[in-house]
This record gives sequence, C-alpha cells and structure tokens, in this order.
Amino acid sequence: MAWRTYSGRVDGLPLKGDPEMPPTTWWNAWFLRAFVWKQATILMVPPEVKEYRVGFIPGNGIAEYNTNIIRAPRFAVKHGREDCRFFAVMLDGTELPLKIACRMEVLFLPNSVPEL
Repeated sequence: MAWRTYSGRVDGLPLKGDPEMPPTTWWNAWFLRAFVWKQATILMVPPEVKEYRVGFIPGNGIAEYNTNIIRAPRFAVKHGREDCRFFAVMLDGTELPLKIACRMEVLFLPNSVPEL
C-alpha cells in the first residue's frame, strides 16, 4: 500500500475526528494510525462501481490517495484527532459520491471490509 499526492480536483466527504486521540504530527502519524486510532467509518461507493481508489484531504489541504485498487463496495477509514475529508475516484480520476454506512470502533470492523 503506497500513498501518493493526488493532483486532481476532489471535494471529498468531511468526517469529524476523534477528540480523544492525541494530535497527529509528521513524526507520530504512522504509530497512531497503526496502534492508537480507535474509531473508523465505513463508507460506500455506488454499487455499479467495480474498481476505484481512495484518498483523504487533511487539514493542510494536500490530497493523497492510496495506489491500491479497491474492488469492494465498502471500505473503512480510521479517524485521528483532526477532521478530515475522504474521497474515492474511479481509475480515470472521476470523483465518486460517498455515503456513510456507519461509524464504529476499529475492533468491530468486519473482515470483509477493506481498511485503509
């Protein structure tokens, strides 16, 4: 899984951060994402979409996307302390509408939902 800067224009779906988490910085982001963040949201793309990529826009406004192609109708994103916007784009760069399925603790995420 590799994250790259996204150069296209996307709006994204805003999601509230988890105020119980410590602030995210450049030096602790990987550790917090892997071991500390406890809240996640399951997002859905339209059912007719078969392949897409997922990204996020943090507070600094620089969008990043995951180079892995997602082939499931739902995916999960974890929450840090800060509010963030998430987006999904088709392989040609067209932004997809996202819907929130639910917000839950990471421990209870179903295995069938890809987690980013």
